[in-house]
Amino acid sequence: MHSLEILHRINARPDPHDRGVPIRLMTLLIKKSCLAQSYPGGVAGFLATHLAREYEHLVRYISMSSGEIQQVVDGLIAVGVDINQACAIAEYSTGPVMSCPGIDFYTTSMPNARVPAWEARLVPHDPKRHDKHRSRLRPNETNRPHAVVGMSAKSAADYFEAQSRKNRTVISRFPYLVVRIMTSVFQYETIAIGEGKPEVYVGTRRTRLRHPKPFADDGSVGSEARALLIQGVKKIVQSSGFRMCIVWGENSCSYIEKGGEVIESTEKPSGGFSLIPDPKAFRSRQSPDGTGEKK
Repeated sequence: MHSLEILHRINARPDPHDRGVPIRLMTLLIKKSCLAQSYPGGVAGFLATHLAREYEHLVRYISMSSGEIQQVVDGLIAVGVDINQACAIAEYSTGPVMSCPGIDFYTTSMPNARVPAWEARLVPHDPKRHDKHRSRLRPNETNRPHAVVGMSAKSAADYFEAQSRKNRTVISRFPYLVVRIMTSVFQYETIAIGEGKPEVYVGTRRTRLRHPKPFADDGSVGSEARALLIQGVKKIVQSSGFRMCIVWGENSCSYIEKGGEVIESTEKPSGGFSLIPDPKAFRSRQSPDGTGEKK
C-alpha cells in the first residue's frame, strides 16, 4: 500500500496511461516539430546522423558526456535550430539542467530517493504551470549549481564575432554535406570553414575546411576553397563508397559520385539525394520501432 507522499508524486504524472520520456544519464530532448522545420532532412535526418530515439512529440538523445551533448547542441545551432525554444537537457540524478517552453519535467520518486525516476513530456507552454512544475523539484537540489551544457544562439554568435577574422571558424546553415548510406538513409554534416593551412577533414558529424582565403568578397565560399572541399570529399567518397552531395545554398549543390564524377546542379537536391528522406524507407533500415536506438 502506497503512502500519501508516493501517491501524490504518482499523481504528478500527466496521465496514468500516458508514459513520459524517461531520463537516462545525460539526456537531450528536442521537440520534433522544431526538428521537422529547421533540421536538414527533418526528424529522419537527425535520427540518421545521431543514435537517438523518437517518441510521439520528442526526440531523445542520450550520452554519458556533457561535452558530447554540447557538440550536438552546437550542431543544432549551426543549422538554424532555435535551441531556446526547441531543446531541454536533464541529468538522471539531478533532473532538469536546461529547460525550454513546453517541455515539462516531473518525478514520481520520493524527495530523498537515492535514484529518482525523472521523466519529461511535451505540454502547451503556460508560465504559471511552468513555475509550478519547477517547485516540484527536490528541495535539496533546487539550489545546486549546474554546469552550463547548452549555448544559446546569441551567445554562439557573440563568441564567433569576438574572435579575430584570422582565427575565426564560421559555422552556418550552408554549406553542409549530405551522405547517402545504403539505400535511403542520410547523414547530414555541418561544415566549419576557417582560415589556415589548406585542409579538409570529413568527420562523423562535422566536416572542417581550412584555407588561407576561404571566402570571396561577397561572403560566399571562394573558388579555390570550394575546389579544395570538393577534392577532399571526393577522396572520402572513393575510399568509403558512399555517395555525397555538398549543398552550397538553397539552389546550388555538387554531387560527388563513386567514380569521382562531380555533377554541379542549380536546383535543390532531388531523387536519390532528397533532403526529406522517405520515413518508411528510413524506418526499414533502423530498429523495429522506427527509431535510431536499439532497445
